[in-house]
Formats: sequence, structure tokens, C-alpha cells
Amino acid sequence: MGSAEEGGWFGTNICNVLGDGKHIGFWEEKWIGMEALRALFPSLFCKSTQQDGLISTMGNWISNNWIWKFEWTETLTDTEIVLVDDLQQLLEQYKLNIDSSDRRNSVSRRRRILTMLCLTVVSLYKFGNTFLGGWDQGS
Repeated sequence: MGSAEEGGWFGTNICNVLGDGKHIGFWEEKWIGMEALRALFPSLFCKSTQQDGLISTMGNWISNNWIWKFEWTETLTDTEIVLVDDLQQLLEQYKLNIDSSDRRNSVSRRRRILTMLCLTVVSLYKFGNTFLGGWDQGS
């Protein structure tokens, strides 16, 4: 069947649905959109000490709230600090559920298109803020 990187059906048409995070790789597997976080944030992945970590190992439960905790091999650059903030904002949309197991789900064509559109908008926004000093609000 092959992986998504190989153009295989399984990797393209199956996604992970977050539950307790005990069976999904944080960086390596697709669980947010159609790309693995490793591909979306390559410089952060390279500096992570948790490259093989499952989602459930990337933070802690504190008073019934999940708190993400990242560990780095070296000090992050100013640009990477901004990327960590972007990653945190993205992760706020996804909540671990301690009472539910992770699962796999089929991805509809419509969902793939919507995900690609959303990621394109996020990428353009990040590009504008990171490299162009923000969008010109006066235009």
C-alpha cells in the first residue's frame, strides 16, 4: 500500500485521530492536517530531543489540563522561538482525551482539499510575518 511519501494509498487516505496520544508519533505521523509536524517545522524537529516521542510524552496533565513541554538540544534562534509560538497556537486546536484511544480514520477528498487550503493560508501568514515583517495593514 505504501506510505504517503511514496505515493501510496494508505498514507494518503488514512489519518490519525487524536485520543490519549499513546499511539501517535508527535513529529513523525500525520495527526494535524495532511503533513507530519516534522515537515511543517523542520528546524524545530532537528533541535528536538523528543524526535521519536509519542504525543503523550510531549507534555503533562496538570489539573486536568494538558500542558505541552518541549525539550531542545540547543538554544533556539529568534526565528525558531517564533516557530514554537506558531506550533503552540496550532496545538491549542487539538486536545488530548485521556478517556479515548487514538484511532485511524479515512480521509475524504473534500477534507484533503480543505486541509491543504488551511495549511496554505497558515503558510502565507507565517511567511508574511516572519520574512516580510508582517503584512501591510494599510493596503
